[in-house]
Amino acid sequence: MYQFLSVDLGYRQVITGVATQGRRGSREFVSEYYLWFSSDNKTWTVYTNEYGTPLVGCHSVLVC
Repeated sequence: MYQFLSVDLGYRQVITGVATQGRRGSREFVSEYYLWFSSDNKTWTVYTNEYGTPLVGCHSVLVC
């Protein structure tokens, strides 16, 4: 099962970065993630590059 975090910014915003960190005292951390956006909280679209490929964020230690 996938986990997710939803953030309501109140109105349309420009997001310039996303940062993650691992769990303190363990080797657990986010290995990869996708960004999805919605203006109505019903219809969601994955964030892609100019070729339509979904962009995957990774933990800086990993190669993905």
